[in-house]
Amino acid sequence: MKISKERDVSTMMKFLCLLAFVLVFMASAENPGRATDTVDAATGEALLHRACTVCHTSENVCANLGRDEAWWQSTLTRMRQQGAALSADDVNSESAYLAAQAPGAAPICK
Repeated sequence: MKISKERDVSTMMKFLCLLAFVLVFMASAENPGRATDTVDAATGEALLHRACTVCHTSENVCANLGRDEAWWQSTLTRMRQQGAALSADDVNSESAYLAAQAPGAAPICK
């Protein structure tokens, strides 16, 4: 009986390890290159001040923190089309940066 329980635990551990591997693989497949698309805080802040706060207050930006990356992508693309000094790469990286910011995040929401 004891051998059977040990075998069951061993089988369960193997299953859990395989499940963890599959979940990690699926998560990385959904966001390929995500780690390289993110922007550090200093770069994100500089781009925010260079491109966004020319027309918008930081309060306006702050009010929208907590939105997802697709929303920021759409908003920044629209700003770019209206003349904001943003390259396509800027739109991508700043969208990721802003989507990662929690509502009320400093230094944006001072």
